Amino acid sequence: MTALINQMRDLLSVVLCSLLSLFVVRNSDRWVFCSSFNTRFNYNSREFFLFVRDQCPEINAYFVINDEAERERLRQIYGPHFIETRTLKGKFFALQAGVWITSVGLPVYVLGARIRRIVINLWHGMPLKNIGLLQHNLTVWDRLRIRLLHSRSYTSIITTSDFFKPIFTAAFACRPEVIKALGQPRNDALFRPDAEDPVLAGLRQKHAPKKILLYAPTFRDGGEPTRLFPFPDFCPVRLGEWLQRERILLLIRMHQSERGGSNAVLEQVPNCAFVGADLVEEVNEILHHVDLLITDFSGIFIDYLLTGKPLLFVPYDRAEYEEERGFLYDYDEYTPGPKITGFAEFCAEAEALLYRESHHAPARERVNSIFNEFADGNCPRILEHVHDLLGSRVERGRC
Repeated sequence: MTALINQMRDLLSVVLCSLLSLFVVRNSDRWVFCSSFNTRFNYNSREFFLFVRDQCPEINAYFVINDEAERERLRQIYGPHFIETRTLKGKFFALQAGVWITSVGLPVYVLGARIRRIVINLWHGMPLKNIGLLQHNLTVWDRLRIRLLHSRSYTSIITTSDFFKPIFTAAFACRPEVIKALGQPRNDALFRPDAEDPVLAGLRQKHAPKKILLYAPTFRDGGEPTRLFPFPDFCPVRLGEWLQRERILLLIRMHQSERGGSNAVLEQVPNCAFVGADLVEEVNEILHHVDLLITDFSGIFIDYLLTGKPLLFVPYDRAEYEEERGFLYDYDEYTPGPKITGFAEFCAEAEALLYRESHHAPARERVNSIFNEFADGNCPRILEHVHDLLGSRVERGRC
């Protein structure tokens, strides 16, 4: 009953905001960005927002953060660019924007969001698992919500290559010409010679590692917590000994949607550190410092392919995950690295990947050429695309 009441309340809000949106005058110089749950400053929206703020002073760029404490924290760091859309005043301010940029969701949920407005969906990483309408476990309400609020909302959906165009077309039931292969903004961070992230710099100073590993699994839709090192022969003591002997720093980053699980044992392992979003806001800011990425079904490996460095996969519940969520393409063909089922195998393969450059390298090069049409320069490319869209609308008298 509670869920039904919430759905009816959300539907009423959509209808009222949609009516209001019809009469609001758009300002093409006001751009509103948003991301996860309208409460988090992350993903491609974050990277593109910072680029626009720094490079385009003529644009009034704002980012939706509906968490008051987080909004104030970000204002202290980045300036007065953070707004809310929970109140009617906040919704009205966002509805006046001529451009919306999102990685997840919308700044304000309305029908026909792209009417007299440019709406760019940067998404939050190229997918391996099913997304949108392609997911196996969607309810009738989920499918209706996607079709009403997303399928016809986007002016453009941005991908990294033509390979993903039919996937996003089917996932959002949109026209093929909406999908644009322009690259992901956050991948520009992989090629930026900035000073090292302070959290990573501190860990490097403390441990003085020869190599850095990042373990970044995805989450499980069914509610089961993700298992780290899910091997029958796993022993935390042996892991710590191996890390110290090989002078390896192991970073662990759980998915933001992870629902539970205890990692207390691993927190005590020497040379092991958890680096969640509370410590490192965007993982791509440290990804280029990582010597080996460990994951399961997360699309983070597609970003990491751009570094040319090795990958290792731990798909311990592959059959269950494929049945529950489903994959967009053949897992073995497009995940260029060893698939690990035991701890001894994990150590051996990790050492081979770290110290033998040719180990799985041809497979990585092949898959990268399919998934990533661009390396860096993605923010300028997308900015030019938005300006082109605005220009064409001005010529047609639509802004």
